[in-house]
Amino acid sequence: MLLSDRNWQIKYNREDGDLVSRFYVPVLSSAIRYDRTTGYFRAGSLALAARGLEHLVLNNGKMRLLVGCTLGQDEVNAIERGMEMEEVFGRKADLSLADDVSVTDREALELLAWMVGRQLLEVKLAVPCNEQRRPIEGNAIFHEKAGIIEDKTGDRLAFVGSINETVQGWMHNSETFNVFTSYGPAVAYVDAEEESFRRYWEDKATKSRIYDFPTALRDDLLKFLPPDDELPARLRRFQDVDELPVSQPENEPTQIEDVEAMREEFWDQIRTAASSANGGVWVGEATSPLDAWPHQRRAFLRMYGETASHVPRLLIADEVGLGKTVQAGLLIRQSWMAGRLKRAIILAPANVCTQWQAELREKFAIDWPIYDGACLRRYDAVTQSYVETPVSRDEWSNEPFVIMSSHLARRRDRRPELLGAEPWDLVVIDEAHHARCKRSRDRVEPNMLMRLLRGLKERTSGLVLLTATPLQTHAMELYDLLSLLGLPPEWDAESYQRYFEALAQPAIPVDRFEECARLFRATEGFHGTLDDGAGARMGGDITGALSRLRARRILSALRGQASIPRRRLSSEDRQAAVRLMKRWTPVAALMSRHTRALLRRYQAEGKLDARIATRQVADRFIEMEPAERDIYRRVEDFLRASYAQAEQSRRNAVGFILTIYRKRLSSSFAALASSLQGRLDRNVNDDQFDLEEAGEETDVEELELQERQARQILEANGIAEILADVSKLPVDTKARALRDELAQLKADGYDQTMVFTGYTDTMDGLRDWLAEETGREVLCFSGRGGEVRTPDGGWKLVSRADIKKRFREGKGDILLCTDAAAEGLNFQFCGSLINYDMPWNPMRVEQRIGRIDRLGQRFEDIRIVNLHYKDTVETEVYCALSSRIRLFEDMVGGLQPILSAVSKEIGAIALAGGSVDVEDTLGTTIDQVEAPTVDIDDQDFFGEMPEMGVPAIDLAFIARAVGDSNLVPPGYEVRQLGTEDFVVEEPQSRRPTRATLSKAFYADHFDHTEFWTPGSRVFPTEGIPT
Repeated sequence: MLLSDRNWQIKYNREDGDLVSRFYVPVLSSAIRYDRTTGYFRAGSLALAARGLEHLVLNNGKMRLLVGCTLGQDEVNAIERGMEMEEVFGRKADLSLADDVSVTDREALELLAWMVGRQLLEVKLAVPCNEQRRPIEGNAIFHEKAGIIEDKTGDRLAFVGSINETVQGWMHNSETFNVFTSYGPAVAYVDAEEESFRRYWEDKATKSRIYDFPTALRDDLLKFLPPDDELPARLRRFQDVDELPVSQPENEPTQIEDVEAMREEFWDQIRTAASSANGGVWVGEATSPLDAWPHQRRAFLRMYGETASHVPRLLIADEVGLGKTVQAGLLIRQSWMAGRLKRAIILAPANVCTQWQAELREKFAIDWPIYDGACLRRYDAVTQSYVETPVSRDEWSNEPFVIMSSHLARRRDRRPELLGAEPWDLVVIDEAHHARCKRSRDRVEPNMLMRLLRGLKERTSGLVLLTATPLQTHAMELYDLLSLLGLPPEWDAESYQRYFEALAQPAIPVDRFEECARLFRATEGFHGTLDDGAGARMGGDITGALSRLRARRILSALRGQASIPRRRLSSEDRQAAVRLMKRWTPVAALMSRHTRALLRRYQAEGKLDARIATRQVADRFIEMEPAERDIYRRVEDFLRASYAQAEQSRRNAVGFILTIYRKRLSSSFAALASSLQGRLDRNVNDDQFDLEEAGEETDVEELELQERQARQILEANGIAEILADVSKLPVDTKARALRDELAQLKADGYDQTMVFTGYTDTMDGLRDWLAEETGREVLCFSGRGGEVRTPDGGWKLVSRADIKKRFREGKGDILLCTDAAAEGLNFQFCGSLINYDMPWNPMRVEQRIGRIDRLGQRFEDIRIVNLHYKDTVETEVYCALSSRIRLFEDMVGGLQPILSAVSKEIGAIALAGGSVDVEDTLGTTIDQVEAPTVDIDDQDFFGEMPEMGVPAIDLAFIARAVGDSNLVPPGYEVRQLGTEDFVVEEPQSRRPTRATLSKAFYADHFDHTEFWTPGSRVFPTEGIPT
């Protein structure tokens, strides 16, 4: 029966008769959990209290008993003199039985001993203490005795009163107690008792100390165990009736040893599955909430290797939206589960550390803390909040797995903390292109992040670099990143440059060809030789692969020390040899790059079953109203004049900030106003993100200092008049254009649209007006988190999971986002995106588009609309660049140095005085950029796309523990809630935690639900790899 099947009295007293038979036995017949506090514990009391406990055991239930233990002054004095608490408790224990004790009492102690031995009964002792947590003399610690019972549905009952586990208390009915249930109006009382018991059990109460069950007392009790491991007499009576636990075979004796052996084998299989030779490599993915794409598995397999000694060293350079984080996450989870990964750190820009933490949890069921410089910050699904644990600078690196801001880690005063820590098994660097070297003539100057990574590469076994743009401003930046991973000794910087320069020539001189062949041999000696099949593919051209025989002949010529076979190659074979040397280099060996164009090739060959959408890009050029144009020009003049008036020593810092103001001007007048007003509460993280992407190393403190310096000049130039006119402007013309574009997209079948801006201030200025003008549901996501509009017109913060769920379920029509917060918001179901403002570096726009242009996109065609103010410097540059490059239709990796140079040129033009020929200036800039000779998009030799094999275990295997309580380890409790979720209580906190093994359910509820696999904080330690 369930607790709710009985009518419990509100109050029990002496008038109700025998309290044991009327209450104790019936309530435990419904129980699977029993938590109890009692004032004192003696053999006679134990024997009497054991009545009814056999029903708890038959329900596969467990009991936790907290016993108050009072001390006399002599005992307190003995403790102060150094007597161990174990000895004190041993002297107080009294489980002796009289010679004429009844069979009933012996059987009761036999049952309790058996429960302790099987870890079904856990006992702790509570001792009164003072404010210094030292034991003191005192009376009974539990003045009100309490019990909490839970049945299999999760319903609970609590009884509270002056009862105790004594013969007088239960038989003579000299005391009374009250009863409350969680399924009635008194649920708050039940919750209060649960919380009170938890505080005591975890030793968090202020006036008591909690001690584990003393060995002497335990041994005294275990002497009552039944002989030869038989079942206790009280359980043997149930072997032939229907009340046996459902997990036991009907009409057969319970085989406790078999159950324990089965449970141990089950968890051992989970713990060791990932290191199994048969399907172990797939266990990480198979037990995660994620279904990876084949190209992601391909990169993972490259990093993971075929042997336990393999060291992952790889640059993952996939285009935006193709899942670089997933590839790293697959490696992390699988390596940890296989026992290869004991210490690891992820370094990422400050604005994406929280996204990394969320992605690891949402996609891989891994909970890693973020170290913010003072605390370790963890996410708690039960409270849906972050828990911060202070940690010193000397101790934070003792955390085995941690996420840290690369902005923090690269600082000179912080660098020694990482380099002096215990070596890492794996270091992952996100946005690795921020690590770069400045080259001027013969001088190479690494920035702070590059200096850190050069030190870290010697302190870690594995190193994984992530970036969609390994080429930023200089052709040699790719070399700098690859040198962190390990290059053949022959491949120094000069040799690298000469190699690709030579191979790019239409006719390669003999001596340079010989030099390339020597470096090719070094590549094979260091990274591995090509087999004939790979050589045939790499040496082929658009017409197809080489024959294996021909590939073998060309490879033989390249591998030999003698030059004669190479000189005898025909013109066609020589060209094939060049293709081979271009495609099998340290770049190919150390970099994994997938592009949409490459994946379309795989799709056409039938090697990839996923939709890859076609982009339809449209530019809208908006004419400013006369009042807007006037203010725009005045601000332009104002910024240029301020820059010109700055002292030469302060010009760099002032130009830095004025450039930010200029970018905000092109976003919206609201963003401009917040900057010019000097609002200290505005989100400077938007600006830091912008500067980092432009290649400038800075931090928030430095940014704020430079802004104060710039503002002194601005105030001196009299900014008040401009601000007054800005405040008189109606809503931006661009906002009205946005409204119209949204209406057109909806009419064309695109019901949901993402709208991007670089600045939180622009988002704030748009959202109310947009919601009221369109009558549609507007959602927001920025550095503050998710926000939804309330009926009274306010905005309420919600979780990241809630924003994703609302938008996915169609409960939001328009999602306003900032760049700094957009990482991880992946919406394959949304087919349209509007860029409200245009970043100076077009790669930022590419990152935005990557939120919807993902594998499996629901729409065949996705719409991208870019909004521009007409007749501005930014728009002129954009149009001039677009005439040369098809921006945002297909990004080419080698263009990034050009795009970076152009974005910097915009700032120079914007702050320059007089008229500027934008077209001519842009052409000169592009001509001066050193084009990379290595084609990073021609490094794939079109191999196979792996599907996941048969894993050693999967989610269905783990789910057996949810359906079979015999498999649940002692101390853990698992109770089904719905068809897809259940409650888990682990022995440390005893907090009920919602969990699931359903990927679909978890996708909708990850903010308050645990995915119950290795990595979850409530997963049994028995299944965690050692």
